Amino acid sequence: MNLKLTSALLASCLAAAALSGCGGGSGSSGGTASSTYDCSKPDADSTTKVSVAGLPILTNGALYAGLDQGFFEKHGLDPEIELVPNAQGAIASLVGGNVDFAFVATASMLSAIDQGQAIRGVAQFAGIEPGYYEKMQAGEEGYTTGINGLLVHDDSGIDSPKDLEGKTVAVQDPAFTKLMVQWVIKHDGGDPDKVNYVLMPAVDAYPALQAGKVDAAYSFEPLMSGFEKKGLRNLSWLEVDVFHDGAMSYMAASNKFIDAKPDVVARFACAIAESDRYANEHPDEVRMAIAREQGVDPATYAAQKVSWFFEKPDFQSLDRVQDVMLEFGQLKKKRTAEDLMAAPVLEGQAG
Repeated sequence: MNLKLTSALLASCLAAAALSGCGGGSGSSGGTASSTYDCSKPDADSTTKVSVAGLPILTNGALYAGLDQGFFEKHGLDPEIELVPNAQGAIASLVGGNVDFAFVATASMLSAIDQGQAIRGVAQFAGIEPGYYEKMQAGEEGYTTGINGLLVHDDSGIDSPKDLEGKTVAVQDPAFTKLMVQWVIKHDGGDPDKVNYVLMPAVDAYPALQAGKVDAAYSFEPLMSGFEKKGLRNLSWLEVDVFHDGAMSYMAASNKFIDAKPDVVARFACAIAESDRYANEHPDEVRMAIAREQGVDPATYAAQKVSWFFEKPDFQSLDRVQDVMLEFGQLKKKRTAEDLMAAPVLEGQAG
């Protein structure tokens, strides 16, 4: 791993993004160029270097596993994966032109486009396995937990999400994680507007909860591993409770890059699709790859659930995420897949 993006660079790009789009533009305009490249007929006659912004989370281990398996090389690409601290940093580095592709949560991508950032999804990535929610409700083995949750102290007197009215809740970002917390509170009969939300990285939120500085905290695996033994309780497996199943993340690129290099985008989408397929078949390789890149003991991820990876487009979940965002005023309007996705996704050529 080569972490090129310094904190100062991310900070300056985030500030610019807030003021002028940091290289963004008119949202859905542009990014419509397509390629004749065929995934089933790979060629690597020449190699193109590309940069990819990822996050230091288990899901992104699939990128490294795909790299290890030679899927990118097979399609003529030489990617350099750069880990950034959070979703805002990934999008800022993308629209600022610091990287060619970026891992983005579906909600974060939708929010960025709604705010005028000129980006599109170029390949579907990770999310919740189809039918997962129903299996969880039935208590089926292997489907009793999710990958992120809403933690409280066992003795807090907070028995369900609606009890968070008047409380302080740590969320990782103002879009995706806050959105999920708002949804579970509202649909449990509470008023999410009566909650005090504080933005805090999950790595800080967990100890803040344990120290009593917040009443509840968003967390995810492996940070929340073994929470039951630490006097904590989970109110909701957020992502599963809110969205049930579907693609919760994409690989994205700027419209400018898509239009300038549609062949590179198509090749990248093909490599991601193969990485997705491999990750579903070899979850242990995903765990080992991210542990290696983070320089941690592989045992850290040994028992952690690996997300499901989507080889094919999942427009139904795209609608679902937009509906939830509209419900809480996080989007101005609902957009079609044609407004949000690049050709490899729309044409299904990456699968």
